[in-house]
Amino acid sequence: MELKSPRSLRVKAAKCDAKPTISAIGLGQAGVEVAAGLAQRGHRVVGVDFNQNRLSRFARGKSAARSENPSDILRRAGAKGLISTTEDLAAAVRGTDVSFVSIAVPVRSDGSPDTCRLEQAARAMAVGLCQKEAFHVFALHSPVPPGTTLGVVVPILEAISRKTAGRDFGISVSSSFSGHGVGCEGHGPQTPPVIGASDLRTSRIIRRLLAPGDEDICVTTIETAEMVAHAATARDVLTKCFDDEINRLCRALGVNGPHVMEMVSPGDSQTTSRNSAFAVGGRRCAESLQTLSQAASRLGLCLPLLENLELSHAEHITQALRMVRAAEVKRVGVLGLAHLWGTGDFHQSPVFDIMAQLHADGVELYGHDMALTSDRKRRELCAEVGTGSAKMQKLAQDLPDIFCQEIERVVSHADLVLVCHPLPAYRVALEWSGTPAIDLAGLYRSAPQGVDVQGLGWS
Repeated sequence: MELKSPRSLRVKAAKCDAKPTISAIGLGQAGVEVAAGLAQRGHRVVGVDFNQNRLSRFARGKSAARSENPSDILRRAGAKGLISTTEDLAAAVRGTDVSFVSIAVPVRSDGSPDTCRLEQAARAMAVGLCQKEAFHVFALHSPVPPGTTLGVVVPILEAISRKTAGRDFGISVSSSFSGHGVGCEGHGPQTPPVIGASDLRTSRIIRRLLAPGDEDICVTTIETAEMVAHAATARDVLTKCFDDEINRLCRALGVNGPHVMEMVSPGDSQTTSRNSAFAVGGRRCAESLQTLSQAASRLGLCLPLLENLELSHAEHITQALRMVRAAEVKRVGVLGLAHLWGTGDFHQSPVFDIMAQLHADGVELYGHDMALTSDRKRRELCAEVGTGSAKMQKLAQDLPDIFCQEIERVVSHADLVLVCHPLPAYRVALEWSGTPAIDLAGLYRSAPQGVDVQGLGWS
């Protein structure tokens, strides 16, 4: 189940006039983004999900993705007759050429992967596969634990369809790690992903879909591609934790941390984006670290660097909380709630760890985030926060009263403001109000003139 060469290949797209039809299986964030990106390029896309609400929203051009841009694309594509939906996964496979499978594999409390939903989908896909003659490609577009594609998905497809992967159908892994993957023009990074494929035919098909221009794209084995997605995420977490620790040390020494990091990594385009996040967060970061740790534990490996990233992350949150408590204020405003500005990803955002602690202390909270643009999004966030610890559950109960639609309300009512996103609008609000602030996101690179602001990396 490998390409002819074990080494990574640089594959150029072959010219092909016909546009493959696509089934987007799983209409969460990743599924909607890949569907919108391909529909924008003129492909007919069938959205598939067992959740009727997601299907309905997708058909109406509503997006579960991180910005509203995919929604606009879906509406335009729908007007051209390129978008349809179904709950019948087997029928979707029968009627399309390529299936992009965006089904998350959550991690259980014991650290093991929960592949139940993926296995359920694979069984339905196999039924559709055995009912068609044409070659079909299944592209797993969400990160899965190493070994899942060949150890879980392929055996199910082969057993039920009685066909052979690499000969009768193709299988690939094209996880959109670190923002990679099919995106919409003007929406997110457009760097082509690394893909793993069962055969050269499949690699060429996926290559044409993910990077239809003249770009090179790295094609490798499925096993390698699975690991690359998690390794890339772990590397980003490691680098972020390193930056945070150096910044905290610099602050204690009276040195400007951001300036130090800019000199350590001159010209590094990632430095600004890393420092723009308060701390590690997001569903993918947590699940990738858990996946790698569980794999190492199963193999009896000791990986102290990866195993201590969570400790570093927790200490960063604790230091920010210490700074807030030291101010001894009764009302705190929070500007930016998602773990990274511009993503709308609130899952395991460290900002809520701080808010839950302050809420338990009896502090009155005010919060604002640019992505909370509708009552539906605010309700969904309350429900998600409410699945956490006891303190998180109590915070969730009061979140509807904490949310503010206007930035001015936050800065005018608070005694202290936590800046968690480096947005110009937040800078303007702080300078307008004069409210003291703690900059957790690098809004300022050093102490500004005329504004009472402290930073985690400078004093």
